[in-house]
Amino acid sequence: MVLGSGCSFCHRLYENVKAAAEKLGCAGQVEYVTDMARVASYNVMRMPALVVRGAVVSSGKVLKAEEAEELLRRSTEGRGYCPFTVSRYQRRTTRNTTR
Repeated sequence: MVLGSGCSFCHRLYENVKAAAEKLGCAGQVEYVTDMARVASYNVMRMPALVVRGAVVSSGKVLKAEEAEELLRRSTEGRGYCPFTVSRYQRRTTRNTTR
């Protein structure tokens, strides 16, 4: 999932992540979120940001497709499925609950 405000940098990260995910066979699952309430739920201060399996793995930087592919590949090691697939349990436990 790419978090952003809709600017050109955020859109460029989204395109690069889509290209990387396509190489890994799960391009259809990349999501681009511009809803600021949803972005804020990840406590992201700098955009664009990349969220993989419910955790922010990069923020404030436009990753190249190769860099994004490496992050996605590392997140799938030993799992054998798309890194954007997150269970309900993981969604509940990976968000910051200290309010």
